[in-house]
Amino acid sequence: MTHAGGVRYPVPIYLRFQADFPKSYQELEKNLAGVEEVGMYALTPAAEIHARIAKLQAGLRSARLDAAFLVQNADLFYFTGSIQQGILVVPAEGEPVYFVRRVFERAVEESPLSNVRRIASPKEVTAY
Repeated sequence: MTHAGGVRYPVPIYLRFQADFPKSYQELEKNLAGVEEVGMYALTPAAEIHARIAKLQAGLRSARLDAAFLVQNADLFYFTGSIQQGILVVPAEGEPVYFVRRVFERAVEESPLSNVRRIASPKEVTAY
C-alpha cells in the first residue's frame, strides 16, 4: 500500500484476514442454474423465496385481488432473490413471472424462479 506522498506502508494483518461464510450460507440450495454462490455473495435460498411468494399469494386471495405487480428494488430482491430492473407479476393462484429489462442473464442466475422472461419495455408485460 502506498501513501499519497509515495511512502510505502505494510498492510496491517487485521486487514488481510478473510473470514469464512457462516455454515448456513455454505449450505444454500442451488438455484435453477445450479449455482450456490455468485461471485462474493450468497444467494437467497430457493425455499425462502417460494415461502415468501406463497405468503403473498395467500394475502392476495384473502383480499380478493387477482395479482400483485412489484417494481421496487427492495420488493424485487425480497421476492426474486435478484435486484435486476424489471417487474414481478405474482398472481393469486399460479406461478409468478419475473420480467427483466436489464441484465437478464444475471437475474436467471440469481433467482430460483422458473419463469424469468426478458423484456425491452414494461409495455411488453401486457402481451403475456
